[in-house]
Amino acid sequence: MLLLSLAVIDFARISFFRFVVGDATGAAGRYAMLNPVTENSLSAWQSALEIAARESAQGSPWIDPTAIVVHPAVIQQVNTTEKRITLKVSYLFRTGFWWPGIPSQTTVSSQLTLTGL
Repeated sequence: MLLLSLAVIDFARISFFRFVVGDATGAAGRYAMLNPVTENSLSAWQSALEIAARESAQGSPWIDPTAIVVHPAVIQQVNTTEKRITLKVSYLFRTGFWWPGIPSQTTVSSQLTLTGL
């Protein structure tokens, strides 16, 4: 029974991690929506996306905000006035215990596409 309880807790954590990573992606998306990017501001804008994503995970148990990976944004020009921006955030999840036949780590990721910017 104790082993079953540990398994439930350990694998419930992955749902929590998925929620936090999704929230970090949303925070980066909100920043992207409110702060348009230009060619001159691209590197500073990308850094600000990382900060926004990591700040959203600040204070979450079991999560190291510095380990959140914000992949470079993919920016596509749809037409002369509209852009499509795709953001992806990921985090390497490690189980708390070794479980036979199950990988001890997996990447939890979330992707968001913004259009009309």
